Amino acid sequence: MATRKPEVDRFSKEFGNHLSAKVGLEAVLRIRASKGLRMASYYGNFFLRSMDLLALPNVTPNHAYAVDVEIDEALTTPVVYFQTALLHTTSYGERRIRVSTLALPTTDNIHTVFHHADQIAIASLLAKKAVDRALVAKLEDAREALQHKALEIIGAFKTECTQSSSGATTQLQIPRSLQLLPLLTLASLKHTSLRSGNNVPPALRLAAMNFVLTLPAEQGVQPFSVARMYGLHNLPETAGYPDPETGLTVLPPKLNLSAESLSPYGVFLLHDGNDSFLWFGREVSPAVCSALLNVSDVRTVPSGVISFPDLSNGADTPAPGFELNFQVNAIIKRLNALCHNLWSPVTYVCKEDGEPVLRMWMMQRLSEDMDTSAPSYQQFLNQLRDKVNRGNF
Repeated sequence: MATRKPEVDRFSKEFGNHLSAKVGLEAVLRIRASKGLRMASYYGNFFLRSMDLLALPNVTPNHAYAVDVEIDEALTTPVVYFQTALLHTTSYGERRIRVSTLALPTTDNIHTVFHHADQIAIASLLAKKAVDRALVAKLEDAREALQHKALEIIGAFKTECTQSSSGATTQLQIPRSLQLLPLLTLASLKHTSLRSGNNVPPALRLAAMNFVLTLPAEQGVQPFSVARMYGLHNLPETAGYPDPETGLTVLPPKLNLSAESLSPYGVFLLHDGNDSFLWFGREVSPAVCSALLNVSDVRTVPSGVISFPDLSNGADTPAPGFELNFQVNAIIKRLNALCHNLWSPVTYVCKEDGEPVLRMWMMQRLSEDMDTSAPSYQQFLNQLRDKVNRGNF
């Protein structure tokens, strides 16, 4: 049972969000496609009644379903269609149906396929497939399958779309539309759901697997697998304030997800869509600590889970001397809003010379660094390049 106030507040807010959310009950989902296309596999929480009919006891906001589609025969039409029909009962007892239709152009040019690929959707599907395999086979088999699929995509691009299809290259050749696929793949391997080793509690791993299987692509991969990190001690003047044109809170420049981005003189915010981490270096100036948390120095900064204070008491302008607190509050609210989910992230304070467990928990989210579960980003790129050069895919 949670006894710390931030965790109690989190549970209360999330419980209220779920009870007040608009949900569909007693739902069935049918998916159809043009001739020549076949639904091969489904990912999410459902009961499979037939190959094109899913039974869904309830449909909640931000719950996604992924589908593997296979091409059974040659596609001769310029456009193919996908249609989903969701029959459900609303919270008010009304029986309704919602139909969505998607038209996609076809092509016989493999270059067009690669240069219009959606790397976020691909990475999300590969992660869901890996988690689904991990539930019925070995975790290591799922990790190898995930890497193999990413390698197949990159290898196919080199073979079909580059002049050096059979020769060795010094750099990994990959289209602009898939430039983040290696990083997204590595982040999935380091995610709690697929992280190797025995240091991940089973309950946390299963909860993470459920997130990966059910979250939409833009939430399940970014930022839940690939976090966002910002430096707070040197924020631009415009960060944390509304943009004059869009009215949205301006976010500071993102930092690389590596320990090299951290410094003993800085304060950093890492947000992964589910939690926020405030990292304090051991030599942060007292002025920054005062402007951010209204404490005298870094030694008096509370460690662990906290309720991030609003020193301006909800005002539209910052209180004198607490401009940094105002900016960071606005940044955290904008990041939470970007996730569009029913959960309420909490904030953890992690000090450079503080609790080892908290430091390890945060460092595991620095997906560009090497750890016990996977290599660094640069090492991973080199491994992919070597395997593609050898044709080992």
